[in-house]
Amino acid sequence: MFRNKTSIFFLLLLLIISAILHFISLDWGAPFFFHPDERNIAYAVSALTFPYRMNPHFFAYGSLPLYSVYLIGLLAGRGVPTVSFSDAVLIGRLISATLATMLIPLVYLVGKRLADRRTGFNAALLTTLSVGIIQFAHFSTFEMWLTFFSLLLFWFCLRLQDAQNRRNLALSTGVVLGILVAIKISSIVFIPLPLLLLFLQKTRREEKWRFILKNTALSCLILATAGAVYLATNPYVFLDYASFRNSIGYETSVALGTLPVFYTQAFSGTTPGIFQLFHVFPFLLNPFGEIVGIFSLVYLLVQASKKRQASIILLLIFFLLLALPPAVLFVKWTRYMVPAVPFIYLMIALALRPVPPATAKNTLRRGTLGALILTSGIFSFAFIRTVYLTPDTRLQALSWARNHLPPNTAILSETYDLGIVPFNSFFPNITLFNFYAMDQIPSQQVVLSQKLASADAVILPSQRVLKPRLLRPSLFPLSGQFYHNLVSGNLGFSKAYQTPCDVWCTILYLGSPIFTYEETATVFDRPVVTIYRRRL
Repeated sequence: MFRNKTSIFFLLLLLIISAILHFISLDWGAPFFFHPDERNIAYAVSALTFPYRMNPHFFAYGSLPLYSVYLIGLLAGRGVPTVSFSDAVLIGRLISATLATMLIPLVYLVGKRLADRRTGFNAALLTTLSVGIIQFAHFSTFEMWLTFFSLLLFWFCLRLQDAQNRRNLALSTGVVLGILVAIKISSIVFIPLPLLLLFLQKTRREEKWRFILKNTALSCLILATAGAVYLATNPYVFLDYASFRNSIGYETSVALGTLPVFYTQAFSGTTPGIFQLFHVFPFLLNPFGEIVGIFSLVYLLVQASKKRQASIILLLIFFLLLALPPAVLFVKWTRYMVPAVPFIYLMIALALRPVPPATAKNTLRRGTLGALILTSGIFSFAFIRTVYLTPDTRLQALSWARNHLPPNTAILSETYDLGIVPFNSFFPNITLFNFYAMDQIPSQQVVLSQKLASADAVILPSQRVLKPRLLRPSLFPLSGQFYHNLVSGNLGFSKAYQTPCDVWCTILYLGSPIFTYEETATVFDRPVVTIYRRRL
């Protein structure tokens, strides 16, 4: 099955399937573009004007992706030196979808080098059917940048073990390493790996002083190249160092939980590592995929300790560097684990690779792989069907509201949620209340009571505020009590509408689109909108 011609045929077939999955409905959410991270990136790009205003004033990520979006926008633009907000979002999504599609042959090549063509194809197939990869291919955020270039760096690190063309490989490794750091500064954790690999390849015939001198030069080449790439693509890190330092300090404090902000409240009372196992990886991989992935990780750790195969050890190190640091943070967003996904599929493909002679274990491996491919196919179809082949849930809710609520209806809703924006054009009497701050400012209860008394309807544009307050009311006593009373009908309102969930939705979200997954896995592209109406 996996000879050269058939391998090319199946790989091309995977590319076609992945392109369909990654590019379908790439304009979702237009013209509102509900994803807050996409909006921040697009605002930064739309503020650029060559050559006068090139400081992005946005250092949560590196500037390389911002400048790439801007450059493509100029080349595809109308002769003006700026890129519009909507164009920036769509160009960013096109780049993400392209990188996600290019990821498939790269996974194949890596798997082939680690073992054989069958392993590469199986890993590529599973990556194609990954819900996490499909979703982030539709976001103009930088997770697909990190995912693609992390795996590309792994590919070059594997090849650094070659005896020939090491100078060119070192140069390429430096470029990719520089790109990674230019995307996100935390990628500096990868810097020691290629340098260590250079010094682990000494042959018996090679003189010690020559070996040290040669690899020191190659290490300097890698570091110099990476530094040059970073400096060329992130000049304002140095030209506006104060802003960069403040941004990094802010992002670090948020990630560690030392700076409380409203959009991290959902992680209060959660346990690092355990939370991701139950609420992040089941979405990215599907539940069965996560179980197989855990067993595959354990299997490869045992094998690596026995056989000490360098390539497998390197694979495990890359995975652990990508997965462990975000696993222990206070914030546990789904996006943090996306770059680790292809490495998980490579581990699964290696662990399930049949090993001669034919045994019952091989039959079990084949059966497990077949079941995983089938499960992944079902979940990927359920995701596409639920999120991209169905009208946006916020627009569905708006359609219902226009047919069932008078235009002058007094509506109470939540602040900081862009899902209410489509309602503004048809319902002029909308009042927003900051439920995030309700427990910190108890006096707001009086204000809420007044607003609630004059409201005819309450619209929850997503489950983002509701979910943690219903799950952990002891942490949010005041707002938790409000949402409990609202849901129970104790405030004089009855549920009149909630985003419907069909069989595919039920499969995808394991029976609950509100409570199953970490909130950012759903609230940006498929939130549950609920409308409560005052009882007469």
